[in-house]
Amino acid sequence: MAIVELKHVDLLVHSSVENEVAAEIQRLSFCEPISLIGEEEDRSSHAAKMRFYEERLSDARFVLRFLEPYYQGKEDKIAWLLGERPKRRWEELVGSESQLALQDLSQRLRSIERRMAELRSELSNLQAQKTLLKRLSGFPYPLAIISGTDTLSAQIGTIAVEEIQSLLDLLKSNLDPQKCEWFIAPPQGKDKDTLVVIIYLKDLDSSIAEISEKCKLSSVELPRELKGKIEDEIRGIDEKEERLLSEREDLELEIQNAAERYIPAVRELHDYYTTLKDRHQALSEGKHSDQTSFLSFWVPLPCIDLFKQKLARWSNMMEMGIYDPLPHEEPPIILTNPRLIQPFEPLTTLYGLPAYGGVDPTPHMSPYFCLFFGFCLGDGVYGVALALLSAYLLLRYDVKGGLKRFLTLFLLCGLSSVAIGALTGSWAGNAIDAFGILRPLKPLKDAVMVGDPTSDPLSFLAVALALGIVQILYGLSLAFADAWRKGDRLGAVGDKGSWIVLIIGLLLWGGGAMGYLSGALGNIGKLLAIVGAITIVATQGRTRKNPIAKTLVGLISLYNITSYLGDTLSYSRLLALGMASAVVGMIINTLSGLLSGIPWVGPILGVCLFIMGHIFSLAVNSLGAFVHSLRLQYVEFFSKFYSAGGRPFRPLCYEMRYISLVDEEIK
Repeated sequence: MAIVELKHVDLLVHSSVENEVAAEIQRLSFCEPISLIGEEEDRSSHAAKMRFYEERLSDARFVLRFLEPYYQGKEDKIAWLLGERPKRRWEELVGSESQLALQDLSQRLRSIERRMAELRSELSNLQAQKTLLKRLSGFPYPLAIISGTDTLSAQIGTIAVEEIQSLLDLLKSNLDPQKCEWFIAPPQGKDKDTLVVIIYLKDLDSSIAEISEKCKLSSVELPRELKGKIEDEIRGIDEKEERLLSEREDLELEIQNAAERYIPAVRELHDYYTTLKDRHQALSEGKHSDQTSFLSFWVPLPCIDLFKQKLARWSNMMEMGIYDPLPHEEPPIILTNPRLIQPFEPLTTLYGLPAYGGVDPTPHMSPYFCLFFGFCLGDGVYGVALALLSAYLLLRYDVKGGLKRFLTLFLLCGLSSVAIGALTGSWAGNAIDAFGILRPLKPLKDAVMVGDPTSDPLSFLAVALALGIVQILYGLSLAFADAWRKGDRLGAVGDKGSWIVLIIGLLLWGGGAMGYLSGALGNIGKLLAIVGAITIVATQGRTRKNPIAKTLVGLISLYNITSYLGDTLSYSRLLALGMASAVVGMIINTLSGLLSGIPWVGPILGVCLFIMGHIFSLAVNSLGAFVHSLRLQYVEFFSKFYSAGGRPFRPLCYEMRYISLVDEEIK
């Protein structure tokens, strides 16, 4: 329920065993290297090894990127997406690099990739040429004539369909038909332009240029290799296209075979090289001489004994120093919570880790988030569906890490929704009341139901606001305790305690005035409110030297009561989202009932709409419940006590992406 205390550990290791020590520390997976060198300093020979493994990783990443789209594999795709990986022991990976010539494979695949790109370009060019030739269908001469001769010139271009008649008029009126000939391709369908070929004696160059400009004839570049007749050239292009497509099919078959053969081994190599690169990167962060290496790590206090025990075998080749963090050092953050609370840690991480020595908000917000999610979704059937789906994925697949925590989180939130749905009588909206087939369940539903937010929204609004007040006071109490623990007792009383007293006093005073509480409690509330207000006025200007400024700052600080009022009203979203789920469910049920009344196909359509509609409602309302419950934590709750600025703990470990490493000794 806290942030783990860390120790600064220095190691002076003889160079002959530094790799073994680093490998053992990496296997322990709970030590974060501390960099001892500047950005411009030489990182010793380990930098060269890092570059070597980075190059191998580059080859592995390219092979995987290139082959994976063609890889079918035999593994369960859902299990793979959920993080289930083949299990391997480290001893099985050591030496695997000798079983596969990764560089040769990478070079061969890179050449195939280049050839595939060339084939795509050539096929695209051939397709463009064929399209051009088809538009020139009917041209009576070999295409070589368009390149011109000693006495003839030719021009090929496109012209707008509406300009064709103008072109013909100009050609006929200005040129001698004995010196000029033209071909106009008939427009196809909705073509806005067409191709024109003009063949003429060279002494007409200037006239043709003038006519082309007047008719806006745009020149077209005819590929030089096209010299024969249209039909012969199209036939030649088809034959070449067939050869290229055949070559592409052969290459694709080679790629598919390579994918099935090499992907599993390359994935293992990728993780193997990543591990070695990380190890040498950690070593490069230290100081080195010819005989020794000086390394530093952050080690969690609960793991110090295990750390010393595991490194004891090199005690005659190593010196160890263990210290508390220095004032200028910023240790990383590790959150530690009970198993029931751990699923909520990703929510804290999403917002940002707390500063070292601050308050971990995870255990404090988890019950509120779970309860608020239940209020917002507020449906028993939706909660059962969410819980069952999460439980199935957790039990069916070997889910780990953050995904496992999220699934467990949704399992808990689903159960919370079941509870709130039972108390409000919402089971797939009002399905039990709307459909006669479900009427036998009505007595059971009514037995546990305490109220309906759609018929009595004010009562549920009061519950939502009361939950908000409780959480806000709880947040202020956390801030009070944290400041008191750090020795800032005046700040604890003046900045937090005074507001707690004032808010409680105002609530009691208001309850007494409206007749909900006894007069005695109302008077106690009045007294508390006055004490709280006086404390605020007296302490909020304590940093000012001028007495008048002190008083003014204190009086102005009382205006902050409006922010607490706004925070409290924000909790009304619990009622709004809960009602939204119930109302959407009622609409789906009503429409399903109306569809069911249609003869023959009505019942089928009604059932389809009921199922699909409620699946949609579950997805949309679950998203809304998650986002708004989280917003209440981040904005209304965290702002009362949370101090951000921590950075995540990044230990030297086995960063496995494609396999799951089995190490029974560490477990």
